Amino acid sequence: MTHNRHLLCLAALAAALLVCPRLRAGGTDDAKQQPTNADIKALLEKLNEKLGNVEIDLKAMKSQRGQADARTQGIEEQLRILGDRLDAMEKRIDRLPANSRQSFFQPAPVPLAPPIGAGTLVLQNTWGDTATVTINDRPIFVPPYQTVTLSNQPTGPFTYDVQVNGYGRIRGPVSRFLDNNERIMISVYPLPAVR
Repeated sequence: MTHNRHLLCLAALAAALLVCPRLRAGGTDDAKQQPTNADIKALLEKLNEKLGNVEIDLKAMKSQRGQADARTQGIEEQLRILGDRLDAMEKRIDRLPANSRQSFFQPAPVPLAPPIGAGTLVLQNTWGDTATVTINDRPIFVPPYQTVTLSNQPTGPFTYDVQVNGYGRIRGPVSRFLDNNERIMISVYPLPAVR
């Protein structure tokens, strides 16, 4: 818009310089109608000045257009990258199996059926301290005056010993045999006072 305005101003200035000497002369003498060298020189200087301003305006417009083009290219590049990412995500989604669901909750454990040959061990602590009954090298803690029942124990031979806090081992090792459907009681009881 500024560029067009400057061009119109230049055209109007040139026309005015050419027409003004004719109007002063009255339009009767052809020699008087001709502009002098000084008029032409002044006109050329004004035209050069206006052309310089037009060039500056054109350079500014080109610079602004270049900056706008650079911004537009940057935006276009970002849109291209986003489009590529969207396409990649859509391809990944398409590769997913249909109607699949994933849960991190574990199902409830299925109760194990008792072994074909199984029995029960009952650990009874009638002592005022915690007892440890070790069966086949597996320690089981029995609180004071409590009973612990071990169901579904495999049949066959086993070894146990009994320890009480502060007293150490008070029984064992003892070897026994557990038959199918048998129930064996292991009691922890206070030792009789030694006299």
